[in-house]
Amino acid sequence: MTAKTHTVRAPLYGTRITFVLGFDVAAEYGLEPEPQWGAMLGVAYGRVFFVLGDMDMFDTDTLPHESVHAAWRVLDLAGVEVDSGNHEALAYLVGWINARAVRFYSKHVPAEE
Repeated sequence: MTAKTHTVRAPLYGTRITFVLGFDVAAEYGLEPEPQWGAMLGVAYGRVFFVLGDMDMFDTDTLPHESVHAAWRVLDLAGVEVDSGNHEALAYLVGWINARAVRFYSKHVPAEE
């Protein structure tokens, strides 16, 4: 069985990012997802949680969307201000987080029959 969580450390900032599959698993970390949400981003215990409620949310819209939220929170926790004149760190971090999200969640795609 493939693990429902995976934790990485953001480069430069060291913030832990935990990818989670399932709102039930997210609840074990004290997160409180709303049932109507398909995905969420949470912060607890000094780390960022990137949560997909289920694999129906594993798509090219949701992963980058949540990656932006995650990158912004990492930078916020590190005290890095992001604005229209200072967004390069955000752009790099979004790509890095999105790539790790794809790697983790793609392990949960069911094999074709």
